[in-house]
Amino acid sequence: MSASASEIISAALQDYNRAIIIGSEKSFGKGTVQNIVDLNRFISNSDYDMGAIKVTTDIFYRINGESVQLEGVESDIVIPDSYMYVFDGERDEKNPLKWDKIGPATYTKWQSYDDKFKCVTDQMNRKLNQNNFINDIYERANWIKSQQNINNIPLNLVEYKKYQKDQKLKASQFDKISKYENQLSFELLKTEKTFIQENKELLEERIKWHKNLSKDIFIDQAVNTLDLLDSSIKTNYILAENKTE
Repeated sequence: MSASASEIISAALQDYNRAIIIGSEKSFGKGTVQNIVDLNRFISNSDYDMGAIKVTTDIFYRINGESVQLEGVESDIVIPDSYMYVFDGERDEKNPLKWDKIGPATYTKWQSYDDKFKCVTDQMNRKLNQNNFINDIYERANWIKSQQNINNIPLNLVEYKKYQKDQKLKASQFDKISKYENQLSFELLKTEKTFIQENKELLEERIKWHKNLSKDIFIDQAVNTLDLLDSSIKTNYILAENKTE
C-alpha cells in the first residue's frame, strides 16, 4: 500500500541497483500527480461557494521509462500480508489512467554488489518459501479473499450458529499471526533523545511506535537480509585478502 513519493524513491533505488526492495508483491501503483483547482477564482461576486476540483495534471516515469501507474514497484523479496488479495491499489480507483512506457533515460547501474544482491535475494526468497509463519499469512490471505465472495448467509438460526462457529474456528487458526514478535529492540536516536524525553505526548507516541515495530515482520526480514548481505561482503573481502597474500 506504499504509494506516490515512496514509489518514486523505491523505483529509483531499484533501477540504479542501489537497494533490495522488500515488501508485498507490489506497491500501490499511483504514478500520477493531482492538483486542486479552486472554482471560486473563476467567478467574481458570487454568494455561493463553488467548491474545488481535483485534476490529474502529470504522470511520472521511472528512469527506465516505465510508469508505476497500476503496476507499482515489484518487490525483490516478497513478504505477504493478510489483505494482499483484497486491495489492488490504484486499480481499485474509479477510471484510473492506464499503464504506459516512454523511452528510457541514459543511466548507469551500480555494479559493485550486483552478484551479491542477486545471491542474497535468492536465498531470502527460498527461506521465506519454507517459512511456516509466512505460509500461514498466505493461507489467511486466501481465506480473507474467499470471505469477500460469500453472498449467502443462512437465515435458519441453527444453521447460522453453526456458520458462526465454523467462521470463528477458522479465524482462530490464525491467532498466532497477530501474536508475532520479531525479538528486535528499538531505541531513540541520540539526536532526538533529549527533545523527545522532554515532550510527554511525543514520548508516548514513540513508545507506541516502537511497540508496533516489534511486531513488524517486514523489519525482521529486512534485518535478516542485511545480515546475509553483510556476511556475503565479509566473506568476499576475506577471500580477496587471501588471494592477495
